[in-house]
Amino acid sequence: MSNHPYPRIETTLNAVADIGDPQTELLLLRACVGYPKIVFHTRCSPTENIKEGIKIFDRNIYDSINRIVGANLSQAEREFWSLPISRGGFGIPIAIEQANAAFAASVIASWPIQKKLGCKSPRKELDTSLIALSSSLPNLPIFDSNATDTPIQFEQHSLKVLLDGKTADRLLEEGNQRKKALLLGKSIQYANSWLFSVPSAWSGNDIDPISFKCLLKYHTGIPLSENSPQCAICHKNMDIYGDHSISCPYSGDRIGKHDCMVDILAEILKGAKVLVRKEAALADQTRPGDLVLSNWEEGHDLWIDFSIASTLCPTYIHDSSIKGGSAADTRVKCKLEKYKNSEKVFKPLVIETLGGWDPTAITILKQIAGRLADANRMELKKAVNRLINTLSAKLQKMNGEMLSKRHCPFISHYIY
Repeated sequence: MSNHPYPRIETTLNAVADIGDPQTELLLLRACVGYPKIVFHTRCSPTENIKEGIKIFDRNIYDSINRIVGANLSQAEREFWSLPISRGGFGIPIAIEQANAAFAASVIASWPIQKKLGCKSPRKELDTSLIALSSSLPNLPIFDSNATDTPIQFEQHSLKVLLDGKTADRLLEEGNQRKKALLLGKSIQYANSWLFSVPSAWSGNDIDPISFKCLLKYHTGIPLSENSPQCAICHKNMDIYGDHSISCPYSGDRIGKHDCMVDILAEILKGAKVLVRKEAALADQTRPGDLVLSNWEEGHDLWIDFSIASTLCPTYIHDSSIKGGSAADTRVKCKLEKYKNSEKVFKPLVIETLGGWDPTAITILKQIAGRLADANRMELKKAVNRLINTLSAKLQKMNGEMLSKRHCPFISHYIY
C-alpha cells in the first residue's frame, strides 16, 4: 500500500511517464494530471491540515518536470515554470503556494450561502489562511463577513493573478540580463502558443524527444552543455545556452527555417482563398517581400517580408532585458527604413525566436485568420488560435532541431 497521500495521482503520473514522449507528458501534466487533480482538495481543506500531503504532491510534480526537461530545475526555475503561460511560464503551479488562496476563495465565495443556512461566522481556519496570504499580499483588504457580495479581490483567479505577479516581479528583480530577457520575451502575447499544440505526426506538430528537451532547456534558461562546444558551421565557440545555435549567421538552417515558415504561411493563405505569390520582383529586380497578397485591401496588393529576430543574441539582448519585443521592434524599423521609398504597400511580419510577434504582425495574422474563418465557416477566435499555434509550433520545432543538432552530443538527459 503506497504511503502517498494521493496514491491515484502518483499512479497516474507514473502511467503518463510510461508514454515515453515528453511533449505529450508536459501537455497532460499541465492540462489534467498535475495541479488540476489537487485543486478540489486545496479548496475544501484548510491548508494546515493537508500541508504535508501537498508538499509530497509538489515533489512528485517536480520530479515529473525534471524528467521531462532532462535536468534538475533550481528553485527559481521551478518558480518560473509555475507562472501562467501568458506570463512567460509553463503553467504548472506550485500547489503549496496557491493552497491558502484556493481555500480562502472557496470559503469566502460560499459565505453568502452559509449565512442563509444559519452560519454565524465563516470557518475559523479562514483567518489562518488570510494571515498566511497577507504575508505574500500585504495590500490584500480585510474580509468583511457582513458584505452581501463576494469581493472580487478574494476570487481564486484574482488571488492567483496577484501571487503570480509577485513571483514574476521577484524573478525579474533577481534575474541576470539573460533571465530578464527570457521572461519578458516569453510574456508577449502568443509567444508560448507552441505549448498548446497537440503532438501529431499528421499535422507535423510532433517534436522528437531530444529536440523537445533542448527546447525546454532553452526556454527555461538551462545550459544545454557543460562547456562551450565549437560550432560546426562557423567554427566559433558556441555559448552553453543555445543562442548561437539559433542565430549563427553562417548557418543554412537559419535560412531554411525562414524559407520553411514562408512556405507554411503561403499554404495557409491559399487555404484562405487568397491569391499569393512568392519572391515576386519589382521592375528593378528588387524583392521587398517574401509574399505578395493580391488585392488584399481596397484593390491594392500587400507585400509581406517575413523575418525572425533572435531575442537573446548579443545584438538584441540588452534591449530585450528591458522591454519584451524589442528585438522584433528593431527589426521592423530596419525593414521599414529599407523599403521606405517603395511604391508598394509593404508590411514586415516579424517573430522573435522565443515566439513573440510584433504587433503589426498580429494585426496581419488576425486578418488572415478572418479570411480563413470565412473560407472554412469557422469561428474567428478559433481561426486566430489555430493559425498562430500552427506557426508557433512549426518555428519551435525547427528551433529544437537546430539546438539538438549542435548540442545533442553534450546533453545529459534522462532516457525514456
